[in-house]
Amino acid sequence: MAIYESLAADIRHVAAESVVLNFECCGCCSETGFAGDARESAEIWRAIDTFISRGSFVMASDFSLKALIHDWQPAVLGPNPFVQLGGRGCGASFELRFDPAKLSSCPSAQLAAVGALCEQGFARSHAMPGTILYAVDESKAAAATAAGSCIEVLTVVARADGMTATQQLSLAGLKGPLLSETGGAQGLAGHVLLTRPSGGMLLTSMGHWIELTRLGVTEESLLSASMSHDAAFGQQVSTELGSARSAEEREAVVQRYSSKMVQMSSPCSPAARRR
Repeated sequence: MAIYESLAADIRHVAAESVVLNFECCGCCSETGFAGDARESAEIWRAIDTFISRGSFVMASDFSLKALIHDWQPAVLGPNPFVQLGGRGCGASFELRFDPAKLSSCPSAQLAAVGALCEQGFARSHAMPGTILYAVDESKAAAATAAGSCIEVLTVVARADGMTATQQLSLAGLKGPLLSETGGAQGLAGHVLLTRPSGGMLLTSMGHWIELTRLGVTEESLLSASMSHDAAFGQQVSTELGSARSAEEREAVVQRYSSKMVQMSSPCSPAARRR
């Protein structure tokens, strides 16, 4: 299709590590795959292949991740290490656990912002109806690793809709090595980074940053991160904290600005990828 030819022509003039192909939720994505005929599906995978092959960044979240898992092309991404839990998915809220230091150095600027802010290693988020629940299957991951993929679980979903990850697996009728571990916690897959031999990266995500409700952030870590980000922005945060009239108001300021810092971060960080 002409749109993909134009896209390919445009990105050839941009450094590979500075380009992101982001698949968000839309009506064209579901657990039955990407909508459209075989030709349209082939063009989607051609675009993914172009980005991965040149060492760029691809992101898939929620419903688009459902489609990606269903239509997975091993010739493009290697063996598929993921399994989607059946049923209704997550429809209310979920809790992420992670290692802040590990997130701070990852190539996703958004996740790095979470790591820098959340010294306590947790975040909570709303979930839209039907939000994906998925896991890394260790046996499938072994095959993917043998084929040259590097798989890093960056965050895990410790609880979803009030249930533990183990309870969610039981509800879905699934058994086996499907729980991942990071930051001292076990859970389903939250954010996973799959790196191919080309240097191209696929970042998979359960939910959306816009749905964040609570980050494990202290006033001190927010002030430090905001000042490092931009002095004027940091001063604005400091001023609002100083004018808050109660502990509840101060916490509301912390949560509002923390979420804002995550949402305004770029999807990937070229500097982090060069390290």
